[in-house]
Amino acid sequence: MQVTDFYNITEEDPLFLNVHVDRDNLLYLDPFAIRQEAKRHPSDYGESAVACMKSFFETVAACAISTRAGDQLRGERLLQTFNEPSETRLGMSKEGYQGKGAALQKGTEIWNSLRTDAQGLLNVGIFHMLEELPVFVDGVGADVTSDLTTRIIFEPLALFTQKMLAEYPQLTSGNHKIEAIHRNVWDSQTKTWMEKEFLLPVADNHPLLLVPRNWARASVVLDYGGFYQKGVLTYAQRQHSVVLNDGKILRPSKKNLSKQERYQRGRKTVIAVVQEAARENELILQDFKQMLERDFSFYSREKLAEALAKEPGAQDYGH
Repeated sequence: MQVTDFYNITEEDPLFLNVHVDRDNLLYLDPFAIRQEAKRHPSDYGESAVACMKSFFETVAACAISTRAGDQLRGERLLQTFNEPSETRLGMSKEGYQGKGAALQKGTEIWNSLRTDAQGLLNVGIFHMLEELPVFVDGVGADVTSDLTTRIIFEPLALFTQKMLAEYPQLTSGNHKIEAIHRNVWDSQTKTWMEKEFLLPVADNHPLLLVPRNWARASVVLDYGGFYQKGVLTYAQRQHSVVLNDGKILRPSKKNLSKQERYQRGRKTVIAVVQEAARENELILQDFKQMLERDFSFYSREKLAEALAKEPGAQDYGH
């Protein structure tokens, strides 16, 4: 049952993501999409979300390149604080929307990558945004990115939800109620996790955090596979192209290049090639992101509906 059905909202295209309230939905919060929405359609909650993402990643990155033991301990702990949030109903848990995320382990894995393989890119500022995590860090895909982003921007999402409570009185009419919850959220001013209280609507006996409809996608825009193909291997093609006597350019295929040890698919390869390109004054990640921005478009109502119709799998939604 979707939000509009549960609350008897008749609007066909609501401002919020019309998730199913009684199960997970195969959509993910995407920092890249959030940033694009904030640029094209400015709002107070969008501005706050971007500020939270920026301050969180900058804080963790500063800890990762620091030589002080206290900073390093703090950086790892900051990454361990997030867990798999259930309030948005986003993700792919096979146990309804009460997912059991291994926050401590995943946070440590991300931290170890930032302290080792990816540290060089942090040092020179090439790796500097939250949405770049899937490109450089093993084990980080749409699901982990979404979970971490949700926790970081929980307060802006709660602000959006408050606006929706005012916009749609059905959310609190009749037997529908709101509930006070306490959550650890990122505070961009103090640059710490802080416990705060939020009033959220209750759907299917659980708090509901509403999401702007343009903030979630079926996969993240800036993904590792796309950058490997269109960033790393395209750069490799240029490096190994030969101009023949007749002026024609002989360009090796990406398939053949990917078989070479130095270009074999993997995060270490991506990091090494990005560093190599930077030494040649080529910022291939920046170029790739600019291409993504030029080509970016928000999901249509039909595409969102199609994504929301997909179920994570056979589940028992009883609580």
